[in-house]
Amino acid sequence: MRFLKLQNNNIPRKHLLSQTSGSDMLMRKIYTKKRGKKDPRFVVRKHGGWFVKFLLFISFVSLASFLIYRFDLIKHLRISGVDVLGAGEFVNESDIKVMAESYSSEKIIVGFNCKELESLLKENFLGAKDIAIEKIYPNKIKVLIEERKPLAILHNEKEGRRYLIDSEGYVLGEIVDRFFYLPRILYEGKVEVGDFLEENVVPVSVEILRFAEGEEVRVSSMSFYPKYIRIYVNGFIDAYIGNEKDKEESLKTIGALVKKSALEGQKITKIDLRYDKVIVLYE
Repeated sequence: MRFLKLQNNNIPRKHLLSQTSGSDMLMRKIYTKKRGKKDPRFVVRKHGGWFVKFLLFISFVSLASFLIYRFDLIKHLRISGVDVLGAGEFVNESDIKVMAESYSSEKIIVGFNCKELESLLKENFLGAKDIAIEKIYPNKIKVLIEERKPLAILHNEKEGRRYLIDSEGYVLGEIVDRFFYLPRILYEGKVEVGDFLEENVVPVSVEILRFAEGEEVRVSSMSFYPKYIRIYVNGFIDAYIGNEKDKEESLKTIGALVKKSALEGQKITKIDLRYDKVIVLYE
């Protein structure tokens, strides 16, 4: 036993120091990590990816710039044509095309603001109910027009003229032959083509026509007075509706009376709904 002890004492000191336990190695790693030391290989891998992406981005921008310059791609993206669809009856196709071309010519189609052109055209061409602009790559735009639809004939007795109006009271123009079938509205106010009627005539007219259609009653003309409305129904019946009366209920009453008289073989000449009691005259 004594011999073994002497042998152990003769082991070199530096050899003893190199024998480190597993727990000591773990503590050393933790200590090193706390001090912020990082593996250089890890740093290169982490930041090298961003550097490569940056180089690729610069290369792409350079290539794109070269192609644009070399082949003059900007020239091919400048707007050089305008197509107009849907105009003709109440919107002048040539005029709207000239304005659209003047606004869009030589502008780059990629950043072209369609909404601004739409607003400009709507302000200047009121005969269009709606206008939309579409891009046609590489260098054209399309103007899509929804024209207003005539609702009735506005008869101005003072002027002796008849005009077409739409559901918003916009005066489309003087009547043409193919619209003679529309109902007539007698109107004494001032009428200008391209303007809107200021009075509340059109909204009431639209209501009456809609309710009449629901009751299968054909209205051929309407006249507006301070206290009542006079309508001509089914070509031979004079009907009077007080301004304070409910228009839908009034048309339901007229429709019911017309159907009843047809079943009974009678012919109505007048229906008066201005009072508490309904007045009906027969031929």
